[in-house]
Amino acid sequence: SSNSITSQSFRQLFVPKFPAQPTIPSLTARQWRLFSIFPLTHLCRNIWYRSIHLKLPSRTGMHRFLPEIFPIDLCPVCQSHPDLLQHFLFTCPLKLEVWRLVCSHYFHSYLDLDSLSLSIQQAIYQLDSTSITPSVSPLDASVVIESTLHALWRSNWELVFDNRPYSPSVIVTTIHRLFSTASHGSYLHRGIPHCPPFFQL
Repeated sequence: SSNSITSQSFRQLFVPKFPAQPTIPSLTARQWRLFSIFPLTHLCRNIWYRSIHLKLPSRTGMHRFLPEIFPIDLCPVCQSHPDLLQHFLFTCPLKLEVWRLVCSHYFHSYLDLDSLSLSIQQAIYQLDSTSITPSVSPLDASVVIESTLHALWRSNWELVFDNRPYSPSVIVTTIHRLFSTASHGSYLHRGIPHCPPFFQL
């Protein structure tokens, strides 16, 4: 009958109705092959991979599933906006400041903040870093991006769980250290004894 309930429709009654995630174009097979050869650590590859699939935990996501532990969904860093995924990664003003410092240091890129935000989005979700640094290959740029994602991820949850203050200058210092370790390992693996001249340590 028209009033009958199927098993599928019954299960749907218990599925939480969450706001739709932003639409991100999926990567092509060629882009996935590029991602597979990026010289990333396991942790950074996991963070980046889950970012591409919009599955990275943020304060907003944790609030949805564990409201008794995370009673609010505001960004723990700026405490002004919901901590949606893109805010978690780069649109938070204090995190975008970290990206600005990193891009100016490693890529000599001085985009305005709106253009920088769009460029970071393209670099993370489409593996396209040309708008940030057209002269640096995606393979080399990925080392900077992975170090930044790693440091931002760690600093965010250190603030949440350990109440450690968020400091862009401290995070940038961490990024330099992570980059130095990752880049030397990457270049030695590829038979390059030192960092290329366009990177400044």
